[in-house]
Amino acid sequence: MAELIDSKTTTLDGRGAETARRRRWATLPLALAIACGGNPAPPADSAWGSGFEAGPYAVGFRDEVVIRTTGDGIARPLTLSVWYPARASGDRMRLGELLTLALREGQLEEARGLAPEAALAAATTGDSTAIPRETARAALEAATLAARNAVPAGGRFPLVLWGSRHATVLAQAPLAELLASHGTVVATVWSSEPPLAFIWEEKPESEKEATLAAQTDDLRFALATLRSDPTVDAGRTVLIAWSYGGQTVGRVQELEPGVRGVIGLDANIAPARAEESLRLRHPFLWLIGRDTTRRGLERLDSLDAPVLLARLPELAHGDFNAMESHLPARLGADTLFPWSRGGEVGIRGYEALARMTLVATLAFQEDPAAELVTIVERLRHAARNTRVEVRGSAP
Repeated sequence: MAELIDSKTTTLDGRGAETARRRRWATLPLALAIACGGNPAPPADSAWGSGFEAGPYAVGFRDEVVIRTTGDGIARPLTLSVWYPARASGDRMRLGELLTLALREGQLEEARGLAPEAALAAATTGDSTAIPRETARAALEAATLAARNAVPAGGRFPLVLWGSRHATVLAQAPLAELLASHGTVVATVWSSEPPLAFIWEEKPESEKEATLAAQTDDLRFALATLRSDPTVDAGRTVLIAWSYGGQTVGRVQELEPGVRGVIGLDANIAPARAEESLRLRHPFLWLIGRDTTRRGLERLDSLDAPVLLARLPELAHGDFNAMESHLPARLGADTLFPWSRGGEVGIRGYEALARMTLVATLAFQEDPAAELVTIVERLRHAARNTRVEVRGSAP
């Protein structure tokens, strides 16, 4: 692993010369430059505030239940949620609709059975009283950037698929909308059907392995479904994971054609537990926070593809999603989950992560063979006033 370098350095592993690949990446679409600033902000009444620079497309959203038949002949229902470039925004969805979708998964136990306002507070902070009722009610009615079932924009668009992680439909909605507005279809799929042994639970390794196998098959089924969509170019797929969703992304990138890169948001991608394994086949950008316990960082030198590690030392684990940090901070919550920092750090930190993820996604979709070193400066610029330290390996 190369020595840690300062965030303002534009070289990696001692290489500073311009290459043909660097010049080719300089011709990326205008959206890549837009990702670092200069694009119109979302509407002032957006549920996410005005800190995300939307791209040239309106955003559509759809969700549906699809059925995957397992090898044992069991019908396994999956909820497939998709953000996509659209022709016109129409009537935008409300934040409350995304909360409803997340609650239907049945995994936000702290919010179960509560009124919508209390459920929003509990889901975002762990405390049903942390957000005043009137504030929560206004937030639930606030519009997102996406319009349900909007008419898709013409053409075929590359794909981003999130790793299996509950509540992604709400927790990563601002980033999903940002990517869709810049010309990418974004999808998440989830099933609460058994097996379901979570990473933090004291359950047998066999149950966790069965869970990962089932969720990996869910993601592959989702990819097969999306390939049949005439608006999707699945040959330019980027896999993104946050938190334990990295476990399944690591497996899918080994198996699926069309994957061009992997991005982890403080995700469990490198092996650190008995049920985890990884044969890295594609360039990997790993954005991590201040606590790297059991992230498998010591394995990076042994991975089989180039890795760019970008550490944001101000951010805690919960700051890598909007639900547990950015959103409650914007709503003035003083109480947060113990794994989140929130406040101004959480707000600008998630916005920086979104910009950095957009930069890497567009770059991977354009040219997966180019050296990761070519996006170091773009990542630094996208981080703006959020501290980032970058290092990399090149097998």
